[in-house]
Amino acid sequence: MSRDRLNDKPSWSIVGVALAALGYVASMTPSLLPRPTATQVMASTLVAMTMYAFGAIIQGTIGAIRRSRRAGAGEPNEPHTRARWIATVIILVVAAGFTPLCVSWQSEQFAKTGVPGGPPNLFLVIIATLAACLGLLYLARGLRAIGRSIATKIGRRTSWPFTVRTLLGGISVFVGVLVVVAAGLALSMVFFNKMNNSTAGQTPPSSTLRSGGPGSVVPWQSLGNEGRDFVSGGPSPSQIQTVTQRPALEPIRIYTGLESANSLQDQANLALEDLKRAGGLKRKAIIVYTPSTNGLVDPTASEAAEYVMGGDVTSVSMQYTVLPSFLSIMLSQSTSLDSGTILFQTVRNAIDELPVSARPKLYVYGESLGAFGSQAPFTNLGIEGLTNQADGALWAGPPANSAYWQQISAMSTSGPTWAPIVEDGSVIRFAANEAGLAQPPSVWGPKRGVFLQNATDAVVWWSPNLIASRPGWLNSPRGPDVPAAMQWFPLLTFELVLVDMPAAGAMPPGIGHDYLPNIGPAWVSVLSQPNWSPADTARLQVALGAQ
Repeated sequence: MSRDRLNDKPSWSIVGVALAALGYVASMTPSLLPRPTATQVMASTLVAMTMYAFGAIIQGTIGAIRRSRRAGAGEPNEPHTRARWIATVIILVVAAGFTPLCVSWQSEQFAKTGVPGGPPNLFLVIIATLAACLGLLYLARGLRAIGRSIATKIGRRTSWPFTVRTLLGGISVFVGVLVVVAAGLALSMVFFNKMNNSTAGQTPPSSTLRSGGPGSVVPWQSLGNEGRDFVSGGPSPSQIQTVTQRPALEPIRIYTGLESANSLQDQANLALEDLKRAGGLKRKAIIVYTPSTNGLVDPTASEAAEYVMGGDVTSVSMQYTVLPSFLSIMLSQSTSLDSGTILFQTVRNAIDELPVSARPKLYVYGESLGAFGSQAPFTNLGIEGLTNQADGALWAGPPANSAYWQQISAMSTSGPTWAPIVEDGSVIRFAANEAGLAQPPSVWGPKRGVFLQNATDAVVWWSPNLIASRPGWLNSPRGPDVPAAMQWFPLLTFELVLVDMPAAGAMPPGIGHDYLPNIGPAWVSVLSQPNWSPADTARLQVALGAQ
């Protein structure tokens, strides 16, 4: 008597176990950032389960072919359980034996980068990875069992073919998972909106030069949590004067939140109205900031520019999402592009209506997803796209899928991938540190753009290209703090750098996605103020907490 295939008892794939062990060993090698225990377990689990899936597919395909050849020849032999167990244990023990090497590599990377914490715990990595893999395996089998149960019930009520029943069962499980994910996202949105609307610890600004303050056309409550922080922050004229040793003005800060207007264009129009009200068009410069996440404008970036400009600057921004970074980068990319374009063009058009002699200079800034969005007005327009529309730009940690960054990077004629040199370097420069701002050693032009990109920033270097291609940033010479022991593996490096991303923003200054040490010097280069001296930069760095 032959068995219904829906009722086959599941057993683990020995080929899957072997490939998972190879994946585990590969996950021990260094990546861009040092890994504590939890991160190493995450990396090892992800890579091992990916390889297990490939092994299970390979073994399943071979098994299906063999069964088809044995059709009519009786049942295939039952698997040898004892041999399977022995082989599995041997494979796992051998793989676990590579864990001390991982600890050694990670110890070296922690020491070199100065990242707080320590290397992963050897035994915790082994035990937790095995437990996590088993948990995921049984979760997958549980979902498969549900799908098979649905298929069996369909079979009892219909005469549909086995393939159709199985497909419908799988689709039902998939839809169920999507519903759970959607429900979780909906509940998260409630939480994020609540955070956005919370005014705890916040008070409206008393200055007429801030949105939400006296005379502003933008309601304080509508700014969102991050917007309210933005308009309430920044250095005072006396603090600016301490850095520049010269008289200073009070900076203007303009902001609109998602609740300030009904659309992005309406938000931009309202921001422009408030900017005009505050006298923003009469300042020496206007900087358009595209937020990186739920309305956040990097306080270091905005303060640094205000110091360098002696307060004679208007900072303007608008919120386009309430989502945090890890969700924004997945769900808000197109909105970020729209926001960056709409606000820039709205301000650009207003400036163009002024007499040439009365026009303030226009700059853009963005970090992370904000860098992605604020590049949108220049995409496909080359270097001239920037110089024809703006007086300068500073982008920190642009994601690898930033179109303009890709286009300008591709124009490189020399230099390493992590710090390419484009043309003569008089307009756009790529820098991993302050020294990189001086490369190439040629004269800057009047309009300048800077891409700050740490060599260890997974946000910058994580790309689908890692799946099948060795990245240029692993060539020699490697960027600062990129470990010599880091290797490229097809697909697996893609996963390991992906695991680096959540931790990238929590690194010490100058490591990963933290650009604190270089924001000030980069603005000094881009804004190019007369009579600015190295001593001014040193005082600026102290004021920003970068030294």
